[in-house]
Amino acid sequence: MTSSFSPRKLTSKEAKHYADAFLLMRDLKHVIQCCEAIIEVLKSPVDKFYVLQALSDSAVIGYRRCFNSSNGVRVSLRIRGWTDADRLSHEFFLDYGNRHVAHSINDFEQSYAYVYVSENSDGSLARGSIGGGGLFRGGLSSVEADQLKELAKKAQESADAWIKRLSLKLKEQISKMSDEQLLALEMGGAYNHRFDVKSRRMI
Repeated sequence: MTSSFSPRKLTSKEAKHYADAFLLMRDLKHVIQCCEAIIEVLKSPVDKFYVLQALSDSAVIGYRRCFNSSNGVRVSLRIRGWTDADRLSHEFFLDYGNRHVAHSINDFEQSYAYVYVSENSDGSLARGSIGGGGLFRGGLSSVEADQLKELAKKAQESADAWIKRLSLKLKEQISKMSDEQLLALEMGGAYNHRFDVKSRRMI
């Protein structure tokens, strides 16, 4: 009877796809929880502008990561069950991330410096303190957060189905491996990695 398990790293094409899908699921769970937190923050009578902005930026960044072509096989995820409205919402959030998060200087976010001016009793102008102001998009609305949450849930369903298909292929692969081949695989697990400063990646 097997008493313990030790993780061994799989290196096939399917294994690499599974690893990407695993991270994709993690991002989608993050998006969903951020959206749920946004809805709760907006219910509060206390102004939490920066909390709302932080949650909104994090949710949109996490969502965009799932469809970023720079992430390799992530783009192979096919979302099933999307309506035309879902596709429009999807494009909205990708554009939102590009305009308001990735590139914050845009037509929707403008700032300026100003000086407080007042009139003295003799008619001359008094120069007061310097300040700053502008127009900013504070974060997602409760409606937008709910829309993003539902998109992430649908993406999660497709990713989960993808993971299950990959899991079956991996089980078939390892069933054909001998005990010696399994033991020859590199040990896995978080404690067997280190951060490479030059490449800025875990190796």
